[in-house]
Amino acid sequence: MSSTNILINSLMMDFLIQLVPIVIIALLAWLILSKIAKRFEKQNEERLAFEKENSVLLNKRLDELNERLVIIEKMLKEVD
Repeated sequence: MSSTNILINSLMMDFLIQLVPIVIIALLAWLILSKIAKRFEKQNEERLAFEKENSVLLNKRLDELNERLVIIEKMLKEVD
């Protein structure tokens, strides 16, 4: 029985020793991928903020053009 226990313990230790590098590699891969994902998320948030700002500016410009168009239409009606 003692040799069986020693064999089982030896097999368990071998398994754990082989498992440690896999776990370390998996953790490193997870850390690297999470950093990459955070970087992409930050870039997307910045891009979205930029697009929102552009949208606001374009809407203001459109409102100004509409106001000018209304003024021009009024002037043309007065001329007729």
